[in-house]
Amino acid sequence: MELKEFIKEVVKDVVNSIVELDTELKETGAVISPKNVKYKGEGLYERGDIACVHQILFNVAVETTTEKEKSGGIQIKVVGGSIGNSERTNQCTEIRFSLPVIYPSYDVKWI
Repeated sequence: MELKEFIKEVVKDVVNSIVELDTELKETGAVISPKNVKYKGEGLYERGDIACVHQILFNVAVETTTEKEKSGGIQIKVVGGSIGNSERTNQCTEIRFSLPVIYPSYDVKWI
């Protein structure tokens, strides 16, 4: 899977999970991703006209493969390996980054 497809799928899954959870839990009174609520720490929250920006943290290992033909012949590739006269180099790189996202938010009835 390409890195961009992985990132897109993760963000879509997170956002869709929030929407689905809010719908499924609506009758229980639980609110997933409440609107206009500011986290103050240690379970303390306050009201506010704010949009809460969350960070989705990614720590991804990416593998690249480079092949050089030793002869001018045709290389035959088979799933799980290769047949042919080639030199294969694999390189694994770790990528860490975060993506800021404002999740869908829902109104809260304050008591």
